[in-house]
Amino acid sequence: MASTIHHLREPPDPPDDQSRAVASAYDRSAKRWHATRTELPVNLRQLLNRMLIDCPPAPVVLDVGCGSGIPITRYLVEVGCLMTGLDASGALLEIARREVPEASFLQGDMRLVEPGGSFDAIIAWDSVFHVPRADHAAVFARFASWLKPHGSLLVSLGGSEWEGTSEMMGETFFYSGYAHTESLRLLREAGFDLLNHEIDDPSSRGHLAVLARKGASGHE
Repeated sequence: MASTIHHLREPPDPPDDQSRAVASAYDRSAKRWHATRTELPVNLRQLLNRMLIDCPPAPVVLDVGCGSGIPITRYLVEVGCLMTGLDASGALLEIARREVPEASFLQGDMRLVEPGGSFDAIIAWDSVFHVPRADHAAVFARFASWLKPHGSLLVSLGGSEWEGTSEMMGETFFYSGYAHTESLRLLREAGFDLLNHEIDDPSSRGHLAVLARKGASGHE
């Protein structure tokens, strides 16, 4: 794939104050954030490999909240995926273009952007929980509409019902999530068959990892 960043001319602003603040915080901390992104954790590598099991050769994959492209986008390129990365932070995407020149990148909010085409798989790791939870159902429906029939989804979410802010790298970030049972219900309502789900980090407020497949009732 070409090494490009696709802009929607002026990418539409995130539709709420919290999301605008998150994008700005990542812009300011982009270099520091990138410096922390090194090796792919073993458990995440295993989940990515499981996501790809049912995909065709050279699958077309969308990384929602790709950040600087390290380590997820780069790993998926290395194993033969045709990658598109989506992120709201222009500063992180500038780094991603240098780090993963084989991928294409798109700037925008996951609730507003249209990535074009359809995908064999979508990975949304540590990104949806920056979106107000009232919009999670709509986000899941969009994911389903972007996937090909029986496409795979790997998503991480907050593991408890909580909405608030936390400090990271000297910046304030907004987080939002439901209890894990409610998140799973919303994914099913969006047309996903759940293949595996686990609280993979029980510390703090929890971290829910879900592997799913678009079912027959998935949004088109």
